Amino acid sequence: MKGKDLMFALIGLAVLVGAGGFVIFMLITAPQTGGVPAGYVGGTTPITGVPQGACVLSTQQTLGIASYDADQPGTSTPGATFVVYNNPTTGELNPGDDDTTPGETYTVYAEAANYFAALKPITTTCIAGPPVSLKQKAVDTAVVATVFNSDGVSPNTGGSQTVGVGGTAQVYVNMVQSANYLHLGGVDDRFVVYLSGDDITEWQPNQMSMIFDSKTCTPLAQSDVQKAQPTTLSGSYLIYAAVCSGDFAPQDGNIHKLAIRLQASPGGAPGTQTLDVDFGGVDYYPNSITGVIEKGAADDTGTEVQALQNVGIDVN
Repeated sequence: MKGKDLMFALIGLAVLVGAGGFVIFMLITAPQTGGVPAGYVGGTTPITGVPQGACVLSTQQTLGIASYDADQPGTSTPGATFVVYNNPTTGELNPGDDDTTPGETYTVYAEAANYFAALKPITTTCIAGPPVSLKQKAVDTAVVATVFNSDGVSPNTGGSQTVGVGGTAQVYVNMVQSANYLHLGGVDDRFVVYLSGDDITEWQPNQMSMIFDSKTCTPLAQSDVQKAQPTTLSGSYLIYAAVCSGDFAPQDGNIHKLAIRLQASPGGAPGTQTLDVDFGGVDYYPNSITGVIEKGAADDTGTEVQALQNVGIDVN
């Protein structure tokens, strides 16, 4: 090959090698769409303003609280009022009332006249204006209660149930729902029965008992509900009290039997008298001093939470 031809050949080879290198360079530096690093779109534009794995939250959310009749969906509880707690077991209220911080847990307390109170916890999330729906049971304020003697058939009237000297007798209080969707039992379907009279020395409380619908009631002193004596007892002295489990169904129609075992004191001879039976559903209430949410038919001051109802037992 002549010298001039050799020179042109070398120049052509250099151009070819340079073009190939440029192509390889372009392939290496081109944007890669597979395995894009987190936070990037198209490999070039960072995403800003949205934390990875989270949502953007405001610093305050207002709870959307509503309360409904427990047996009638869509029927609002009339006149319901609400309190928001940071911790109902310590009485700590939420300073912002229904204004809350996302990611925190609160408890909403609802109460209304002639309804048992309700509690519901909620943990706020990314949902703005989180809804809180509570259900409250309507109180049967006019339970149909009829007392029968120990045979379960004879109406208890005019001192017709004999107890006798140091004696024992069992009487029955038949309870019937006064109207649909009304309840006897409150929190945990429970109610408290208070037996009172004018002379406690004639009776032996530690030998007394109550049974409701075949379930033995728990003596009030051994229960987890408020033990304060109601200030509105019908009798002068509290003789015995118990917490019973049971309630009316929404549309009940059945007779529910409360059996009360009476025991005269040893050597005691109860004269003709009327013993009073007051009863009321277990309900939530705030302690008058600490604000802690507690349970009882009467609160820590002895004030009935729901109005107590009464029947009398005539004995001789």
